[in-house]
Amino acid sequence: KLKWYVSQQPPTDVERLNKLDVVADFAKVAAADPNFIHLKTFNLPPQEKMLVITTKGIVRLGEAIAAVYLNNK
Repeated sequence: KLKWYVSQQPPTDVERLNKLDVVADFAKVAAADPNFIHLKTFNLPPQEKMLVITTKGIVRLGEAIAAVYLNNK
């Protein structure tokens, strides 16, 4: 079976979106499907713009995904 490695950055701080618990929703999906790997990557470098990950953030995200992948082989 194909495994899905889904990373999640910290939710944005937008009033209308703060009503949603996206982290919990993703956790529920991951708990129900053993092929859905939920990576909470909340320790990425700060973003200069909302929803725009910097180069350093992309590198750290890749390292996090690789580490989880290698630990789940």
